[in-house]
Order: sequence, then C-alpha cells, then structure tokens
Amino acid sequence: MSKNDLFGGLGILMKGLSGFMPQDDPDVKLTSAQSEVAELEQQETAIYAQIGRQTLERGRGAFPELESKLQLVQTNLLETQNKLKSAQAEKDMKKAPSMLALARHAATLMQKARSSVRNVVAG
Repeated sequence: MSKNDLFGGLGILMKGLSGFMPQDDPDVKLTSAQSEVAELEQQETAIYAQIGRQTLERGRGAFPELESKLQLVQTNLLETQNKLKSAQAEKDMKKAPSMLALARHAATLMQKARSSVRNVVAG
C-alpha cells in the first residue's frame, strides 16, 4: 500500500468525520493537510501520465530506455492479467461441481415434496 493510498483513504474517512471534530484541533489540521497533499500528488501524477502518453503518441524513440521499460511492464501486465483470468476460471470450475451437487439435492427435495403432496392429496 502506498503512502498516497493510505492518506487518500484516511482523507476520505476524515472528510466524513470532520464535521464532528473541532476544526482547530492540530490532528484534524494535520490529517486534512496530508489528505490534500495526497490528492494533489495524485492529480500531478495523472497529469504527468497524460503528458507521457501524448509524447509517445507524437513519436517513439525520444526516450528509448523508458520506452523499453514500458514495453516490459506492459508485457508483464498482460501475462499477469491472463494469470488472473485463469485463476478466476479455475475457481469457477471448482465451484461448478458444488453447484451441480446443490442442484441435484434441490431436485431430490422437490421430488420428495411432490410425493408428500400426492400422499396428502390421495390420503
């Protein structure tokens, strides 16, 4: 967990609680300032990312080392996303037999219920 995630999450919590806390409390001021700094850092990072994407769109080759690192990260990301899909499919497949067993059990219960109803109606 990054510092920004921690302060961002804490900031959201503090924003919700700030109405109940004294605004002149040093801890409230500190947490509020930390939250604001984290929020602004996230905005800054997003703008840098946007600049980088636009720079790459205009022409590759200006930053060969970074472009190589980006390509490696993108390859790793694709492989990891495939692992995630595979793990999810495996999990779903493991659930399938238990769902089938549950469906069979429900069918058995329905048959017993129909028999019981027939016996009551007939009897």
